[in-house]
Amino acid sequence: MHFTSLISRKNLFSLAAAGLLYVSGSPSLVVASGYEFDGVGARAVARGGAVIADSGDWTAIYWNPAGLAAAGKREGGIELRAGRMYSKDGNSFNVLGSNPFDKDKLSSGFVIGSMGAAVPLDADSAIGAGVYSPLMQGSDFEDTSASNPLYLKYKSYVVTGVANVSYARKLTDRLSAGLGVNAMYGALKSKSDVTWSGPQYQHNESDAEGYGIEGMAGLTYAINDRWTAGAVLRTGARIELEGEETVVVNNGAYTAKSDFETTVHHPATTGVGLAWQARQDLKLTCDVTPPWWQGFSNSLTYATPDGT
Repeated sequence: MHFTSLISRKNLFSLAAAGLLYVSGSPSLVVASGYEFDGVGARAVARGGAVIADSGDWTAIYWNPAGLAAAGKREGGIELRAGRMYSKDGNSFNVLGSNPFDKDKLSSGFVIGSMGAAVPLDADSAIGAGVYSPLMQGSDFEDTSASNPLYLKYKSYVVTGVANVSYARKLTDRLSAGLGVNAMYGALKSKSDVTWSGPQYQHNESDAEGYGIEGMAGLTYAINDRWTAGAVLRTGARIELEGEETVVVNNGAYTAKSDFETTVHHPATTGVGLAWQARQDLKLTCDVTPPWWQGFSNSLTYATPDGT
């Protein structure tokens, strides 16, 4: 078994598991907050994330930076959510066109959280800052098979983190504008053990991390005393992950290492929203926030693809 075939199997296992992990880690792919996750702030999340036109507190650093202009006072918040998800994939793990494993459930733990603050500079402007984690997800899969490969154990985690600084100002009594910058961090680590008949044994480890920058811009406009409109744009980002892959065959009979790189395409998103103060104790909001997907690829580029 030569190194080229090992890389092929390694990629199949790594990418299949990474794909399952990404999907299972993003259950709210179609929600008011865009594509990432359910958002920042208990109040905003409870409203389904429909707050582009009505995010007048520190959480505006995520939803619409223009909302900071309405904060009115110093304030901040912190939140943490954790749990475990169980997803089901009817095809289990595909290996070289076959489906050797019967197990079709993948357990996946997650931890997400955020914290931030808003500080008015004067009656017409404010700044905000904070950090949040759209995704901090683990994966754990183990199964045996009656055909090759005979055994697979896979563990991994992926994490993305965002640090934001934003500024907002009232341009008129009705119109506010805001700008923000997101510094983004991404990391991916995985370990897998595979056994074929023979017996042939292979151990893989991947470890990569990288950074990216995203811009934000937003507007809010008070149409009248009861209606407010809002709009927001995120430019998207390219997070260039760089790391090292290690392959060990038959407990050290063959060992290879290679640096690799891959790009995570964080898509641009746009959003528009309306808020209606129907009565003193009732406000209705509606947002539309599509992501603008660009070429998304799971390809990896190795520095030494042939093992030299």
